[in-house]
Amino acid sequence: MPARARGPARGAHPLPARRAGPARVPGRRAGGDRARPGAVRRGRRARPTCPRGPAPGTGLEKFPVAAVDLLYFNMASPEIGHHPDPARARENLALRRAIARAVDVPRYLEVVRNGAWAEASASVLPREVSPRQDLADAPPQRDLDGALQILADAGLSGRTFLLNYWGGPGEPERQEAALLREFLRPLGVDLRFTARDNFLFDPGLRAGAHLFGLRFEADYLDPSNFLSSMTCAATDNLAGFCDPAYDAAYAAFAALPPGPARDDAALRLQAILGEQMPVRPIDQPSAWYLHQRWLGGLVRHPLAGLRVELLCPDMP
Repeated sequence: MPARARGPARGAHPLPARRAGPARVPGRRAGGDRARPGAVRRGRRARPTCPRGPAPGTGLEKFPVAAVDLLYFNMASPEIGHHPDPARARENLALRRAIARAVDVPRYLEVVRNGAWAEASASVLPREVSPRQDLADAPPQRDLDGALQILADAGLSGRTFLLNYWGGPGEPERQEAALLREFLRPLGVDLRFTARDNFLFDPGLRAGAHLFGLRFEADYLDPSNFLSSMTCAATDNLAGFCDPAYDAAYAAFAALPPGPARDDAALRLQAILGEQMPVRPIDQPSAWYLHQRWLGGLVRHPLAGLRVELLCPDMP
């Protein structure tokens, strides 16, 4: 695991990136402080006012964090994931694709992230971990018509789906679940919320979830950091995803040296995930730094934090 900065240098103060929701459950590589979300029930949030901008002599910088917030489908559940009956497996895939398209990412970012703490992402990889590929069923704007058409093509129109969404016990998680319930209601999804801490670490408890959220935070800047977690035998395969074709493609990818061929192999792996839809990317979080303007060279390493060695004080 890469070294982490012990703290901000004198004169620079990081504002913590917000955690995800629905992709916010204590689990693998989840970290960071959380800001208070807006009021979901009314569909509005309190907007702070800053008519004059930062105080004189200060600056505000925004940096992406090498992490992605994901909505996970429990592929081990025959009600939404893998199924031995090919016909039922196709129906479950259609349901996952429709759910992915029905998520209103802009509204989620506005309500949960206050329009500032993250940017929409359609890729399972952070932008610092290249190459990455946007998933067709994870559009930046809600595609409810497309979601309903997917269900219609699969013969699922008019059906009701009782699904369980699991998350933490806090009020923010409950608000995020309420938002997701609202997004999925037009699809005929009756979403129930189960609040439980640390269920991700207990396979027995996790089996009761159809959907859950998680922030994937990169440990190193290579596609294998995330792509390896989707192989059948991976101990951190929390989605329960298992596809022999993916495993074979990953083995070929892992055997390649860095270069264009390996990059192409990583794109093929992401394409398989886009076809099978075990996860739905939501957003990539951001970090803010408030600093004195005499402090130049403000650079944030995507993993280690503030690059202290590049700071360049320019005081009179």
